[in-house]
Amino acid sequence: MTQSEGHVVLTLIGHRGTPFEFTENTVASLKNAESLGADGIEFDVRLTRDSVPVLLHDADLRRLWGRPQLLSEIDYHEVSDFLPTLDEAVRATSTMLVVDCKGAGTARRAISVLRDEDALHRCVFVGPHDILGEVRAQMPEARLALSWPGISTPPPETLEMLRPEMMNLHWHDLEQSSLDWYLRMGFSTWWTYPVDDPASLRRASELGFSGVISNDLPAISAAITTMEEAG
Repeated sequence: MTQSEGHVVLTLIGHRGTPFEFTENTVASLKNAESLGADGIEFDVRLTRDSVPVLLHDADLRRLWGRPQLLSEIDYHEVSDFLPTLDEAVRATSTMLVVDCKGAGTARRAISVLRDEDALHRCVFVGPHDILGEVRAQMPEARLALSWPGISTPPPETLEMLRPEMMNLHWHDLEQSSLDWYLRMGFSTWWTYPVDDPASLRRASELGFSGVISNDLPAISAAITTMEEAG
């Protein structure tokens, strides 16, 4: 979503779809984010024991599905009635995919599926440096958004190895000194998450963020419209 002249351009990304309206990381949640005009949809990918990439943030099924099992200890057929596969998510959407691979080895399988679905051209891979290192090894041309915790900044050698297109910074960890450092390192594109209220959106815009990842797309979309109208 582009704001009017004099303001930054904001890329609006649905965090796990629209989790305030539908269960996170489900096809319904992702499709709803796209219908609301999101520029991109972020989701998490993990592997079942038999190496099927499915959408799930947590290592186990307890929080969302009331089951104590670790996903890595069960096969796909045991979760096929409620966890979408990566290929199902790809086929259900047409916008930018912000793919957060969880766990060692997940990136390799995810990339294989995304390549088979001819979807790599619309993917940005987001996550910590170790996971993005796996992505970069598989895809020298991949678009990467490096997540970095706290107010520290990544070692220059990490940036040189990964060559991320953008930084992805947690909203509560923001420090002006860190943003100034990223500017000196040549970054002109960075995202922050989660941005779920108008005040946070305004501050993100003032700080120069180019993208926000939100759990509440309707509220943030309305806030962007208000900012546009205010000029």
